[in-house]
Amino acid sequence: EKIIELYVEDSSSYNDFLCSLEFLNIAFEDSDDPQFKDLKIYIWSRAILRNDWNRLGTDNPLENLQSTIFFKIVEGAYLKGLNIMSLLPDIDDLFHSPYLIREGLTHSTTFLFLMRACYEQVERITNTSLSEDVK
Repeated sequence: EKIIELYVEDSSSYNDFLCSLEFLNIAFEDSDDPQFKDLKIYIWSRAILRNDWNRLGTDNPLENLQSTIFFKIVEGAYLKGLNIMSLLPDIDDLFHSPYLIREGLTHSTTFLFLMRACYEQVERITNTSLSEDVK
């Protein structure tokens, strides 16, 4: 837990966050472990809180998301060939994150819309990659 906290300080880069997620997957053999899920929520919540989501527009969600640490972590995982869906928490679990609730993000329609758009895009990319692997 302490190692994860070092990776996700306020000055951490998206690559530090990605390393913390990779470390988490190595440290926990059981992805159903409650501590694993809690730490994953913590890491992603810290990444999300690095940006001001209410200043992002919803007119072109994927373009607006590109400037966020969240998007850069997802993009970095994709470029490394990592299983993005296994790194991401369930979206409903994320929306119930105490860290995001405390900051009021879970009541922000902009934040909720952009996160759903990002998750949908990740699912599309993941499904496309899987179907290409089968060919």
